[in-house]
Amino acid sequence: MKHLFLSLAALCAVTVGGWAQCTADFDFMGASFGISPNPLAGEAFADGFVNSPYEDVMHVLTPALSSDIPDLPVDLPIALPVDSITVNSISLVGEDGEDIALEEIGLTLTPNNNGDSGNSFTFLGGGQYCATLAGTPDSAGMYMASLNVTGYVAVFGSPVSYDFPFEGFSLLISAAPVPGCMDMMACNFNAEATEDDGSCTYPEPLYDCDGNCLNDTDGDGICEEVPGCTD
Repeated sequence: MKHLFLSLAALCAVTVGGWAQCTADFDFMGASFGISPNPLAGEAFADGFVNSPYEDVMHVLTPALSSDIPDLPVDLPIALPVDSITVNSISLVGEDGEDIALEEIGLTLTPNNNGDSGNSFTFLGGGQYCATLAGTPDSAGMYMASLNVTGYVAVFGSPVSYDFPFEGFSLLISAAPVPGCMDMMACNFNAEATEDDGSCTYPEPLYDCDGNCLNDTDGDGICEEVPGCTD
């Protein structure tokens, strides 16, 4: 399986590719643990378009106690202090079930751990952090992502690790919009357009789009006849 293993040397910088570092300011409304976007609440990353700059922010509120973590993969008899949580890798799956590295579709995930650890992808227990998903996508599709995480709880003052994934994150990257006229009655209708750019043009009254008169019934070349009584 192909994973994007996070390169600390590349991602510790304040900016990556011109993208600013995020600010951990999400309001978790007094919760003891949280993540945004939250797949369990039906949330997803913001939609993006191929060849268009993209940026979204993931916010993380790490729990102070192990009992605050839902579906913990280990059975602990008591609530233990959470020392830290480390994101080890990101798994990305395409529509055909293929494993894809995040950078293969033109994106990177850049964390802000407030300088709390030398590993930029390590977040201390009871803290609030964020990570910026940014870049210029180059491949359209619906992608599912999971974060492969190691959590550390303090047992008699020493950290004990356990591994678990955060799954269900979705990211939709659509083909680049095609600007053009989308009105079928216009002279310059573009059947391939997906975004109306206000460029539609229409013929003058009594003429078609090629400038031909539509009302020269006597064939005199004069396009001024209007049906009806003229007495």
